[in-house]
Amino acid sequence: MDPLHTHANYLQESLKLMVCYVRELTCRREPPVPIDEALELRTDILRRTMHFDGRHPAYSLEPANAAWDGLRAQLAERIFAHTDVADTDALETECWTILQPLVEPIAREHYERSLQAGQGPYQCWSFDTRANDPGAITLHVRNAYRPASPFSAVYRPQLVESLLRLLHDAPAAHPAATRLRCGSWLNQLPPFLSLFPPSWSASFVASDYSSGTYGHWGQYMDHRGAFHQHNGAALRRTGRHPYAAGTCQCDIAEVIRHLREQSV
Repeated sequence: MDPLHTHANYLQESLKLMVCYVRELTCRREPPVPIDEALELRTDILRRTMHFDGRHPAYSLEPANAAWDGLRAQLAERIFAHTDVADTDALETECWTILQPLVEPIAREHYERSLQAGQGPYQCWSFDTRANDPGAITLHVRNAYRPASPFSAVYRPQLVESLLRLLHDAPAAHPAATRLRCGSWLNQLPPFLSLFPPSWSASFVASDYSSGTYGHWGQYMDHRGAFHQHNGAALRRTGRHPYAAGTCQCDIAEVIRHLREQSV
């Protein structure tokens, strides 16, 4: 399968998985999660459709996104119609029929945008800051080495070197920032955690809410960019993400010291 078709298949399968998860949250959990919360704040459906206008529900949709309101209502109606059905295959197929014309026309654009990840000066890493917390640098992670894993031994030196450069440049650009933080499922993955000192993993705070990044749903893309069959099957089987997403943080100086000690 060529890379574009692989990505299109990932979009289809991940969206079907999100529908399955919404059904779990709203029809199987006690107490049930409200349907709007499940569709807007626990999944990443809107951002993968033509109705995404750059605004994510986690940061308010005022004025309202009328197209998304209509799509959300359609999906909710289908999900509640399958409340008592054990298998979600038919539900996922019905919802994909609704989503397909809103996803496939922009699949190439979505794929090309995904290729831009890792093209920056820090390869797998990027960062930003938040006005409400100027003391922290927020770290973002994408796979710049696809189809290889960024955590393979061959790329470990590059991963460490590029992170050290980021940790030098980011505080220089933002002198008030002394902490590094990252919100991701990767904070439960040992190869990722090995890049950080023990205080990093000790600070972990879990979060059920998705804010329109790969922080939760990135675990369903494998290192090739394809749908992660194993992790998807685990969510369907248990109703839980294989890796709980959450935020870790610690002093930037601690991370630098840890990485340099590893490099000796």
